[in-house]
Amino acid sequence: MFKKFINICLLLLVFLFFFFIFIKYFSQEHISMIIDNRYNIKNNITKKNSNLPILDNDTANIIDYNSENVLEKNYKKRKYWDLLNINE
Repeated sequence: MFKKFINICLLLLVFLFFFFIFIKYFSQEHISMIIDNRYNIKNNITKKNSNLPILDNDTANIIDYNSENVLEKNYKKRKYWDLLNINE
């Protein structure tokens, strides 16, 4: 009898816990607080983005790659399996 009473009390406590959590989470006060926080975060991001300096592009023509030498050289195409067959 005592075990059943304890089990019922524990079950009731668990249900009450979830019930109060549910009520608190879906309350109008909590929902408005979430909306206000999202709005404040959005405003902070736009303020910080508007104050960012714009940097000039100074990377034009820094790397001068000479592709003429690469195209003129004739590289011998080697195949690994063909090299093994030559030794037989």
